[in-house]
Amino acid sequence: MKNKFLYILALASTITFTSCDDFLDVDSPSAFDAEYNFSNTSDAYKMLLGAYACFAEDYYTSRMSNVFLQNNDIEIASVSSSQINNNDRRGIWCYNPDASFGDIYKAWNGAYLAIDRCNQCIEGIEASSLYKSGDKEMTQLLGEAYALRAYWYHILCCFWGDVPLAETASKSGIDLNTPRVDKNIIYSRNIQKLVDTEAGMKWASDINGGIERMNRDFALGLISRLSLFRAGYGMTKEGTMKRADDYLDVQNNDSLAVTYTVNGETKTARTSSDYYELAKVYAQKLIANRKYKMNTDFHQIFKNECQWVKTVNEDVMYEVAFVKNSGGDVAWCIGLSVVGGSYGSGTSYTQLSAPYVLSFDQDDQRYGATVANYIYHTDKKQKPVKANASVPAKWCRLWLPENPGASSSKSTGINWPIMRYSDVLLMLAEAENELNGPTDLAKDALKQVRERAFINSSKKTEKVDNYVNALADKTSFFEAIVNERAWEFGGEMMRKWDLVRWNKFGEKVLQMIAMQDKMGRESNLINSTGAEDKSLSPSNEYADVVYYTMKNGEVVFVNDPHVYMSEEEAMAKVGATATPATLSDDDFTAMEDNYTSPAGVLYKIDFAKACWASSTDKVTNLKSYYPGDLIQWSFYGYTKETSSTSDNWKSMTGKEPFPYLLPISTTTTGASKGVLDNNGWLLNNK
Repeated sequence: MKNKFLYILALASTITFTSCDDFLDVDSPSAFDAEYNFSNTSDAYKMLLGAYACFAEDYYTSRMSNVFLQNNDIEIASVSSSQINNNDRRGIWCYNPDASFGDIYKAWNGAYLAIDRCNQCIEGIEASSLYKSGDKEMTQLLGEAYALRAYWYHILCCFWGDVPLAETASKSGIDLNTPRVDKNIIYSRNIQKLVDTEAGMKWASDINGGIERMNRDFALGLISRLSLFRAGYGMTKEGTMKRADDYLDVQNNDSLAVTYTVNGETKTARTSSDYYELAKVYAQKLIANRKYKMNTDFHQIFKNECQWVKTVNEDVMYEVAFVKNSGGDVAWCIGLSVVGGSYGSGTSYTQLSAPYVLSFDQDDQRYGATVANYIYHTDKKQKPVKANASVPAKWCRLWLPENPGASSSKSTGINWPIMRYSDVLLMLAEAENELNGPTDLAKDALKQVRERAFINSSKKTEKVDNYVNALADKTSFFEAIVNERAWEFGGEMMRKWDLVRWNKFGEKVLQMIAMQDKMGRESNLINSTGAEDKSLSPSNEYADVVYYTMKNGEVVFVNDPHVYMSEEEAMAKVGATATPATLSDDDFTAMEDNYTSPAGVLYKIDFAKACWASSTDKVTNLKSYYPGDLIQWSFYGYTKETSSTSDNWKSMTGKEPFPYLLPISTTTTGASKGVLDNNGWLLNNK
């Protein structure tokens, strides 16, 4: 059985809160006796579980953790021309969200509910005599409450930009209709609280619950993460991307400052450079105080989550705890898809772009652990997928230690990773490079991440030492960090916010679209006019078609998407005697689970060819080609394509501000008495 420290839903139901009727729709502490509940650690801990419980709701288990984060240069969800104005997740995916979409309202309210419960705990703990006496358990609980609040404010600012700031618990008579506060102020204030409380927290290895509770390891890492966001870019109300240094008086505004101590010296962070220094200091503080030994098997990190194994001092520093049958959508809406079978179904909403698949070095063990070029048709039968349909391979419901049953779907109980040690190493490398260029400190941190990635490669020295040592300037090292974070965290839904803080969203998306276009044109032999020209030759840089056979229900690839292979070569490799066949969904449904291809039989599926679509005119019988949905509609809010043959994206520079933010719900703005609106913010509001 899964031994969880948090039985979230069950415990949350024992906590009494009452509701305030206002735009935040948060809960009031008026229904409980704060002095009693925070007079002992047992009841105080139960109160804190009320804040953790918000992680178990649908607005987080799928929406805010992964479903709302599709469509960057890595993680994608295809949107068709008929779906670009949908009042659902597809409108969010194509950056044309509808402010009346109910899930937006629920996510906003859920975040503020979690924050209010944190505020209730903070006030109760700080007022308690037990905390004032120096009790270590109460000090830990206070640190957890501040870390939880900081994390929820972080995702609020990522999704909505500037948001209202509530640092006191809701009480009867308090007006909660407050305006937006600059996100940089929110980051600074939360960082300061973490700086002030992290020393009183326990390490993950010393706390009951380990990596399922907010611990000191995570708090130090969170200071570094929030500092990088504070140093980086974000959308302003005017619809432009700027750092705080570019539009706020950072030198004379104490709300933008964080004071901390290093080796007995008091320092203050105000500017972007100062916050890069703060990120560096706290990453180094973690590394100096902890001895992490990263698992040499990259895939095992995530299999541990699927198998309910929780390790400390290895990789994961904090992961959201989910309970079987009561929360968690990992391996349902994200992960290796299982269409059906004895373990139930889970079809990933998240796919991986073809250019991302091809960006991996085939010697990198993260490739096979991150990218699955197949799905499970049943739990014993695989099926290959086309370009842009590869799925994150990190999680799969078939690895669960207990069979959830054929009718199961959600609530797998698989935890969701929020921070891993490799993130701290890459944050250190990034911050040091921003401050001093690619020093030995920055290079060593990057090498540690790549050392694990290429640990099994015969060319490890070339891929690790030679690769990193060749990064001789700040620009090339930064680009290497951008790439490394893609390979390390693909499918973990960190890419969107990384691109935002770097102000590289548009640039990277257009690069991905251009590569898609190139692959589709070359593989389908399409000339500059958009017509098929069989006198052209396909590119040998990647596979236009992937060939495979079946053995005991599993797909056996003859070539990888990285490797172009002609039909003749593929047939010769397996001794095929007939033209390779393309199997349909009906074919896979009819197959036995243990199906093995007959001798001499070879199958194929489009890879690069699938980057463009085709249609045949029934009158002229002529085939025409056009870019697939990923190019034309999945980034509609940015590229503003007008038809299947439109190519507005070609005239874009990538410097245009990307409309990545969600609008505040119309229900919320309508109830805010005119305090909140969506004016500005480069939103496509409807």
